[in-house]
Amino acid sequence: MKKIFKLRVLLILILIIGMAYNYVSQEMKLRSQKEEFKKLEEKLKEAEKEYLYLTNQDNHKLDDKYVTKEAREKLRFIKQGEITIIDKNQ
Repeated sequence: MKKIFKLRVLLILILIIGMAYNYVSQEMKLRSQKEEFKKLEEKLKEAEKEYLYLTNQDNHKLDDKYVTKEAREKLRFIKQGEITIIDKNQ
């Protein structure tokens, strides 16, 4: 009788230890996944900010005033009736 009782207690202890081990390992996996999720959310927010910045830049570059300014400064385009003065010292 004592052997059967000891065997049952041993089996119950092994079962409890196995369940505890399983629970702890699942908790650790869950924590690491939560941390990874937070990091990915931060990356997503940064990517969204960069996307908004770049789309605003593209919209700005499509603006007629910007195109005119760039053409005048970089390509030295002039409007009709204007005279270009070039400094020889530059």
